Amino acid sequence: MYRSKYPDDPGMHNAGGLPGLGSSRLPSTYSKRGDSTFVERVSNSFTGSMLGLGLVAIGLFSITVNESFAAYVSWQLDDGLRNIVPLESSEVIFTENNNKLIHVTGKLRTTEPLVDSQFGISVRAVKLRRHVQMFQWVEHRKQSPGEDIQYTYTKEWRSEIIDSDTFENSARHVNKKEMSVKGTTFVAIRAYIGNFQLKEPLKEKIENFDPYFTTQQPSNPNVKLHNGFYHFSLDINRPMIGEVRVTFSYAGVSGQESSIVGPPATVSIIAKQAGGILTSYVDNSGTAREMVQMGKWSAEEMLLRHLNLQTSLTWSLRIGGWLMIFLGFCFMKLITFYIMDLVPPLRKIASFGLINFNLCISFSLALSFAALCYLMTRPVQALIMMTIALLPGIIAFFRHKKSQNESLRL
Repeated sequence: MYRSKYPDDPGMHNAGGLPGLGSSRLPSTYSKRGDSTFVERVSNSFTGSMLGLGLVAIGLFSITVNESFAAYVSWQLDDGLRNIVPLESSEVIFTENNNKLIHVTGKLRTTEPLVDSQFGISVRAVKLRRHVQMFQWVEHRKQSPGEDIQYTYTKEWRSEIIDSDTFENSARHVNKKEMSVKGTTFVAIRAYIGNFQLKEPLKEKIENFDPYFTTQQPSNPNVKLHNGFYHFSLDINRPMIGEVRVTFSYAGVSGQESSIVGPPATVSIIAKQAGGILTSYVDNSGTAREMVQMGKWSAEEMLLRHLNLQTSLTWSLRIGGWLMIFLGFCFMKLITFYIMDLVPPLRKIASFGLINFNLCISFSLALSFAALCYLMTRPVQALIMMTIALLPGIIAFFRHKKSQNESLRL
């Protein structure tokens, strides 16, 4: 009775009609939206939309270039296997093969040894390389967070000239501006595989260098031979700044069986026959095609190896391109919502979550652009890829139609 007349007076009274529960014991609830992440803030802005569009464009461009090159390499393999004329011997030249793409295997041969007269080196090979290193100051820069930059200087053998003028303490650490001995590569003027002469593009591809070791002391008294290095030094154990050391290596052994560097190397070549000369084969697209591989390989093995070397790079660019497209859609949430308004069936994909929607859209878009690159060279493969790319959209369309039909029944 008292409480009905004076409900605001202090004291115990019922709350919400629940006996024995005072207002002081009622739970108090307060909610606040947590701080949004950086991606959420950017994706809801105009800047995020522009950034997303840029990422999608770069990703699609990367995939298009990568898949176009992959399709071309694949076409090269198919075309090469169809058109290559395999030769049984490198000793006999058939005129009917002129201007054709041929495959030949044989031993390398050169008419004269390669000579470095400055060091008295003579090797029967396609290439002889002189490596030169100079003893120099090297600056190392280290900085820890909140601390000063620390510079340390060490003396090291380096093949490239280090500009000491850029050092923080250049006054006390001075390198020479040039080396007293220059590095160079000697290349055989005439190199053969059997009776076929190799042109420059083919000789350039012989790059399997092995170190050249000799025990013959140089005639120059200022040069000392130690552990395979020719030292221009007064004391090889205590070199001075600016002193140099030289080593040699060779590629494509072409001497006698009893040569000190070993028997002549066997090499397999795919190239154009022009009389008795092997040179680059220019296909219909204007691309020069030639392959050189050390050892005995069939034409198919050479082409497959070339294709396999491209596989890791191709897949890296595929994944990188798709990832950029996916991140692009994550950043442009405003545009994504607008697209879903224009295409209602896409909302069915979005019903599984925005991340899943972005995954599906980026996958379909990347695969569609990749399929277009194979349309001319491998149309069946392109059709299969395009079907897989459209699969999420097809499923979403039929789910949308099913929902509409169910709504009409209700």
